[in-house]
Amino acid sequence: MELVSPQPFWRLKNGLGASLPRFEADAECEVLIVGGGISGLLTAHALTRVGVDTMLIDAWDFAAASTSASTAL
Repeated sequence: MELVSPQPFWRLKNGLGASLPRFEADAECEVLIVGGGISGLLTAHALTRVGVDTMLIDAWDFAAASTSASTAL
């Protein structure tokens, strides 16, 4: 069994799937959140609810990889 992998556990378990297209446009925001795991998603949600112009980016699909909250690290 491989205990260490460069791929997130849930993506390997559920299939890697297709990659998303790259974001290639100029954009501006007040807050940029890097990482669409549970922590990034909750932070983005809280900021947008109070009117902060927020952008969330991730190399993978949102909420599709392991995070410190979902792996108990």
